[in-house]
Amino acid sequence: MRSKILTAEELEEKWLIIRECYDETRESSPAETLKIILNRIGEDACLQTFATIAEIKKDDGRISPTNRAFLRPYFLNEKAAEWDIGNPFTGLDHIHTTHIDQLISELTKAIKLKA
Repeated sequence: MRSKILTAEELEEKWLIIRECYDETRESSPAETLKIILNRIGEDACLQTFATIAEIKKDDGRISPTNRAFLRPYFLNEKAAEWDIGNPFTGLDHIHTTHIDQLISELTKAIKLKA
């Protein structure tokens, strides 16, 4: 069962943790990095956060259509994806979009394996 819809501030907090995990595992595979991310923030927060990032970067072709389609049901907070002065997301380019896509691919695999 899905937990509550995360606020923009909560999503930003989760994104900062994802960035920390990424920085700590730069020499590891995307699968290893994702395991650490999931351990730190949980599956639902991970799905909502990556879904929001994918929506913010909706015009960036480096996130695959397959990954975007997988994440679409988890994009729950439209306000968090709006580009305005109040949007708390920062450092979206801290992780290269291609690496974000790799992490999303690993997340997709992990979810499908559980099913």
